[in-house]
Amino acid sequence: MSLICEHEFMQEDPMNKGYSLTEYDLYASLGLAIRKNLRTGKFEIIRIRDKEVRYTGTLVQVVKIANRLEGAENTRIGCSSLCKEGDCMRKFVGRPPKSKVKRLTRTIKGVF
Repeated sequence: MSLICEHEFMQEDPMNKGYSLTEYDLYASLGLAIRKNLRTGKFEIIRIRDKEVRYTGTLVQVVKIANRLEGAENTRIGCSSLCKEGDCMRKFVGRPPKSKVKRLTRTIKGVF
């Protein structure tokens, strides 16, 4: 399973202004990739050979479509250990803020 992090898509491609430098390729047989349109803030699934936009939406919507196209839940949203922002999981998947996690951890430690 692969993680896809919104923070990877922030840098602009100098050869293709207005779009992210990062493109996340789906299965090679599909010939599709995910990129971000920096002008609109939307994510896109594009055909690699001619850059035709096939789907547009939020990161959550585009990842759901990508998983459906691949026929498996291969991709999920989350920050890698290299990400300096580190809040993708909380932002998109609904994890509680760190303050609540710390409070819960303290409560559990007090029980044991």
